[in-house]
Amino acid sequence: MMMPTNQGQGCDTTIAALHKIRERLSDACNGDIRAISAAARKRQRESGRPTVSYAKSPGENTRTVSK
Repeated sequence: MMMPTNQGQGCDTTIAALHKIRERLSDACNGDIRAISAAARKRQRESGRPTVSYAKSPGENTRTVSK
């Protein structure tokens, strides 16, 4: 895949920072994807920000918003 040439050096440092964060989160959970997901959900709940879910439960046709 070709990268656009107008991205400049900043793109490389941003991507490197994202990889470092991902690796830190993975190391904290010993690479266990279920533990990584559980930790992300916990951080999301503890943030106090409202979340929106578009996932449909069987027989449910509406979205839910949690606070």
